[in-house]
Amino acid sequence: MGWLNCLRSDSYSSTDCRLHRNLINSTRRQGGVAITQTSVKMHTETFDIIVDGADSAVFSTSGAWTQSKSSAGFYGAGYKTAPAGTGTLKAKWTLTLPTIGSYEIFCFYTAYSNRAKNAPYSQANNGAVIGAKQVDQTINGRVFFSLGTYTLSKGTLEITLSNAGNGYIIADAVKATFKP
Repeated sequence: MGWLNCLRSDSYSSTDCRLHRNLINSTRRQGGVAITQTSVKMHTETFDIIVDGADSAVFSTSGAWTQSKSSAGFYGAGYKTAPAGTGTLKAKWTLTLPTIGSYEIFCFYTAYSNRAKNAPYSQANNGAVIGAKQVDQTINGRVFFSLGTYTLSKGTLEITLSNAGNGYIIADAVKATFKP
């Protein structure tokens, strides 16, 4: 991952390092005058954060989801499946975002004719809902399918999928791609 370091002084231009900042302030004394410097680190390259449904540290389900490998092309060690319902069954992926900025969010699933045409995904950044999208899981499987691009804060990104669809719901993997 690339970093661009900038030091803040009186000649600092806010356009030099305005995006994707992690600020670290330090104050020192020089001749009786306090001098404050701010170190700014920026991500300058694209990177991916991927969470597989097999990673119990960052993926959880509520209700009766079934582990499966019956449809080929899944990501990692298989996927979870739930029958159509009212939305009481939920799958949640939690990603840690290291910096603020623009991220494209994706879901991964195996497509099949018995899947939901309206699998409901929702996204939240640090607890605030930022988007929702229904995905047709009968098509476009075996690839990371875009749920949208959002400007996000450093912290947590939670992607939730419920069984409030019209067919089987597949919870496999998700990805957030940082776009500098």
